[in-house]
Amino acid sequence: MRSAALLLSLCCAAGVAQAAPASDADVAAVVKTLGMGSLGATMASLVIDSTPVLKALPDAEQTCAQAPVRDLLDAQFRRSIIQGLGSDGDVVIAQWSRFLVTPAGQALSTTFASSTPDNTEAKAGAGLAGAALPEEHGGSGLGMVDLALIVEELSAAGGGSTLGQLFMINPIFGGVPLSLFGSEQMKKDLLPRLMTGEINFCMALTEPDAGTNTLAMKSYAEAQPDGSWRLNGRKIWITAVDAAQKMLVVARTAKSVEGGRPSDGISMFIIDVEREGLTYSSIDKVGTQTLSACSVFFDNVRIEPHELVGTLDKGFRELLDVLNTERIVTTASLVGAGRLAERLAVQYANDRKVFGGKPISAYQGLQFPLAQSHAELQCARLMNLNAASLCDQGLPYGTEANIAKLIGSQAASHAIERSMQTMGGMGYAREFHVERLWRDARLFKFAPVSEEMILNYIAIHDLGMPKSY
Repeated sequence: MRSAALLLSLCCAAGVAQAAPASDADVAAVVKTLGMGSLGATMASLVIDSTPVLKALPDAEQTCAQAPVRDLLDAQFRRSIIQGLGSDGDVVIAQWSRFLVTPAGQALSTTFASSTPDNTEAKAGAGLAGAALPEEHGGSGLGMVDLALIVEELSAAGGGSTLGQLFMINPIFGGVPLSLFGSEQMKKDLLPRLMTGEINFCMALTEPDAGTNTLAMKSYAEAQPDGSWRLNGRKIWITAVDAAQKMLVVARTAKSVEGGRPSDGISMFIIDVEREGLTYSSIDKVGTQTLSACSVFFDNVRIEPHELVGTLDKGFRELLDVLNTERIVTTASLVGAGRLAERLAVQYANDRKVFGGKPISAYQGLQFPLAQSHAELQCARLMNLNAASLCDQGLPYGTEANIAKLIGSQAASHAIERSMQTMGGMGYAREFHVERLWRDARLFKFAPVSEEMILNYIAIHDLGMPKSY
């Protein structure tokens, strides 16, 4: 398997000044073998464009050479990969995971990148992006449990929490509304292209004057005599607009009526990003540099009748399936980032000797906080998989997804903070990667939903307390 050999050679480039050059054909071969759509294309473009590498993790080369594949992946995760990628799945993903802890892999979260037209020839079937999507349209027909395990494992291997965003844009923002609420023609036209990375998605939901209060959105799609709509409004903090060809837009299609349900009058559409009247500008941000964040402006944008997804004026309840699965993916990436931070901290502490010949990892002052973080991460992981399992069974899972995200963001932040503290000054240095995990994970204390709003949800829906806002 030539592309797998290429990946392995790139993984083991630790200790050289620059990653081995790869040709366009090599990149295409990597993407095709991975079958990961936009994620594979992003990874491959980073491999070919990597600047001189940073110092590798101390054991990266040894891991590439010696770690048995079967020791890297648990049985459930391996099953997902093998069914998603075919008989070579476990080998490919093991090599991809090893790649993520190398300098070129670390560029995943420090360099802007997106799939390019040169990579769209890699139409390799479902792959990881289609793990939870329908088989009849090219997916693997698995579920959210499998997708959560995939995201967690890749995040733990080196990607950190920002890797989850790569699984939001197509599997969640595109795949969920299309597979659950899209017309048969929409599914036929868009799902296969979504999973190969030929097209990427983004979701335009948050507004500058509404924030977390989605029901206060002002973007309005006004119905036209010919059955189309004209959309006006603006959105903010929209991920990956510049890398997307399609946008899931959430807008009002009916004005709020006094005495009516506040959630009525909201609809979802999937439209082209390149469309007259739609403009956007990037936001300079602290972390999660893998994908951009943008402000989006709609100036009399035409929406065609066939671009409606789901039920006109009743889209809010349908939107919740997008938001709750987004939370499952987010939590999976946070748990993975926390596991990665723990591993980096323990590795550093085992090697570091300051007082005599005893490693600093022997001190309970370092052990106990890391052990506490480990316990918290395990709790977040189990609650997240519980939410994913309920989702797969068609049962209510909003409470579980929210609790998992709340605990996951806190546990990951705690683990990363303790990892940095364990390393002391070196935890603040880019070469040990924890500062990147720290910057990235901070976003998810308030996105895609804030801790405070989750606590509001629990108080109202689970405890039966009065609404406070």
